[in-house]
Amino acid sequence: MNETQIDELLTRYEAAEGRIASNLVELDAHPTYKILSTGSLQGETLAQLGTAMAAAPNLWGWLSSMREVVGEAREVREGGRLNNDRKKRLADLLSGPSVLLSLQVTPLAERDLVGTAENELRVTIDQLLTKMREVYEPVRDGVAEVDRRWREVLPRLDSASTTLARLQAEVTRLGIVEPLVSELDRRLASTRNALMDDPLGLSATAGTDLDGLVSRAAAQVGELGRGHDELDDDLAGTEAKLAELRVLRARAEAAYSETATKITDPGDLIRLPSAEAIDGPAGLASRADTIRSDTTTPWLSRRTQLDGLLDTITAMRSQLTRAYDANHAPVQRRDELRGLLSALWAKAAGVGRAEDPLLSDLHDEAHNELFTAPTDLTRAETLVGDFATAIRAPAPTPTGE
Repeated sequence: MNETQIDELLTRYEAAEGRIASNLVELDAHPTYKILSTGSLQGETLAQLGTAMAAAPNLWGWLSSMREVVGEAREVREGGRLNNDRKKRLADLLSGPSVLLSLQVTPLAERDLVGTAENELRVTIDQLLTKMREVYEPVRDGVAEVDRRWREVLPRLDSASTTLARLQAEVTRLGIVEPLVSELDRRLASTRNALMDDPLGLSATAGTDLDGLVSRAAAQVGELGRGHDELDDDLAGTEAKLAELRVLRARAEAAYSETATKITDPGDLIRLPSAEAIDGPAGLASRADTIRSDTTTPWLSRRTQLDGLLDTITAMRSQLTRAYDANHAPVQRRDELRGLLSALWAKAAGVGRAEDPLLSDLHDEAHNELFTAPTDLTRAETLVGDFATAIRAPAPTPTGE
């Protein structure tokens, strides 16, 4: 090893010594490392970090051993001219197994008569640096990952705890037990414990999962609160909904009767639920009266009954609306054809063909079909179409006497 190589190694190791010391000081001061060092690691965190954390205290001792060797090398280098003996000593210190890594005690039963009780395990400085990296890097990465999870989840825990307290107060006011609130309570406790004992055992989505549970619980309790507070108003509002059903049913029934009377073969008309379904002994109005008068039943049960009633009212409203539309459609089509026939006759008059015998006959025949009950819609459609075609055709040329 020449003088240049010696100086390069010495400079590199001195720089490495300074950087290692700085990094170890920063690691020791890191709050997360302090907690992990003094805590009881469990589960996945123990599996990933247990060995490295147990070995981490050795880093300072190994750095001290390295300092001794590098310091001695610096003294030799600055102690005079680099003769062969000094070069050999520096080569031994800088590239030979000069750093004490550990002392191994040999049990008496395994010790030779002239053997020592302690055997030194020495390595080169490069081997020591490799060994230190093998211990330091998993600790560094583990501390960073635990710190990331704490920073991600802890604020969510605090926020969720505040929300949980409010939700618990609300379900107490409502006098109910809400499963999602109970689940949130359990999740908060288990997540908080895991953050202290096994943070690496937490799911990577623990924070977002907790946010989702908080949102679902808050939405559910909010819905229950609205259901409780709006129960009386919703009960009162059923009367207006029932009145609307009666009107819709009357209109649909009238449309059914009118179409059956005025249209020949109208197709499949929709039959209506009987009036008993609304106002009979077991009808919707009676169910509403029962819910309204039963003040001894817990509100949540009454709410459930009312929601079922409102769903039935909504379904019947849709049914009656469809029935009216379907039953009224043939008469509506007849009226449209009447309007079309009137417009076509006005057009014929506008082009000077009001006295055209062919058009007059076609018009009268279509008019008779549309304005005489019952109307055959299929025939009426054909007649109006023929009348429209005849108007578009050229007028016949008058013949002279």
